[in-house]
Amino acid sequence: MFNSTQLLDAAMVVPGFPWFWEQTLTIKLTLFCVVFAGYPVVVHIVSFFKKKPERMDSQSLAEKLYDDLKVAQQAVQSKDQDIKALKDVIDGLREPQETPEEDSHAARAEAELAKGNFELAEAFYLKQAQKDEESANESALKAAEAYRNAGFLVFMNNPKKAFQAYQKSVELDPNSAEGWNRLGLLQSLFGKFEDAKIACMRILQLKKNDKKWKAVAYGNLGNIHSAQGNLKSAEKFYNKVLLIAKGLGCKDTMAPAYGSLGLIRKIQGDLEGAEEFYNKALEIGKELDCKERIAIQYGNLGSIRHSQGDLNGAEYFYNKSLEIGIELDSKERIAIQYGNLGLIRMSHGDYDGAEKLYNKALEIDKEIGRKEGIAANYSNLGLICIDRGDIAGAEEFYYKALELDKELGRKEGLAVRYGNLGSIRQIQGDLEGAEEFWKKSLTLYKQIGAAPMIEKVQGWLDELEENKEN
Repeated sequence: MFNSTQLLDAAMVVPGFPWFWEQTLTIKLTLFCVVFAGYPVVVHIVSFFKKKPERMDSQSLAEKLYDDLKVAQQAVQSKDQDIKALKDVIDGLREPQETPEEDSHAARAEAELAKGNFELAEAFYLKQAQKDEESANESALKAAEAYRNAGFLVFMNNPKKAFQAYQKSVELDPNSAEGWNRLGLLQSLFGKFEDAKIACMRILQLKKNDKKWKAVAYGNLGNIHSAQGNLKSAEKFYNKVLLIAKGLGCKDTMAPAYGSLGLIRKIQGDLEGAEEFYNKALEIGKELDCKERIAIQYGNLGSIRHSQGDLNGAEYFYNKSLEIGIELDSKERIAIQYGNLGLIRMSHGDYDGAEKLYNKALEIDKEIGRKEGIAANYSNLGLICIDRGDIAGAEEFYYKALELDKELGRKEGLAVRYGNLGSIRQIQGDLEGAEEFWKKSLTLYKQIGAAPMIEKVQGWLDELEENKEN
């Protein structure tokens, strides 16, 4: 397209014709068209004077797209990592392509991406990856990058399909920490914990002198061990993250580490220690004006009050978290707090109110595909069934929850479900069945180190033994 200098140069093509400058604008334009026969000058001149719409820079567009994503689509990476991945996708689409057709495809893909539609961009990167992979060895790194971008986009609509793209990316570029990070996070999401650990170790090997990458890998390892119920190992990794984050002055990394350490303390029964960590995380969230983090810690503090028997205090914090969740349209946060408020209603004896809240939470969790939440709500609805004397209905809900927890590899969830099923067997008079389930539950709680629940389930088993003797 012409700029003002190009227009001046074009005018100088006819310097020897002073009569030219005396003509009307229409005649001048016509003569330009003759001089530049076959080239659409008029179109370029008109487009020059037509104001172009401003294009948002890739960072701002990436941040906007992230905010518009469903919570389930934000589940694999951290916010910063997701925004970086989106920026990489956008920057790649804006690079000059090899053919006009590819330029057109990239432009249309970006336009659709800005509307929240990922399909065209996904197709573009898959096509680019395949082309680069087939061309020559020197294109392997380009193909790996294209597969990483494609994998991120595929995840938006079908997380399981993203495995193939991420796996291809590390095969073509085994030295990419970003590639291993994305693959490992996806493996962790689907319960492939040992594979995820290997991916984390690859990152640590590749980035042994990079503190930020080490913090990422340690945080991922902490999450993996926590999900597996290995709380001592998880705590070790979270403390490593905290040490690095403090050294770098990175408060955005410190906050989730404090929150994770607080959760470990709560499971272990140290409510004061948990509250201290949650308040540290909350303070940072407020300092950074990060409403999502503030909402998370309000919910965590509500759970502390709930465990202490302070129902009013728990309800206060749950509602504060819910308000922010609604403001941010964070469906995950809304679902969690509906479930928590349902527990409050149950404690007050309002089972109908509790059931409504559980079903609201369940509907949202199914919509966003949050299996952990679905399992928790099935379990809660099972409690409603027991109160109404519907033992068969309760058992059905508990088994549904159990299958999801098995799929996710969550020891804490499995321990809860086995405990619930043991209670069902006890109600049915099947004491041997109750004992079998409670022993499974106790074993898992011991593996986790959940002191309060170990004591509770052991109490059930002791009482059962006494009943057998009598």
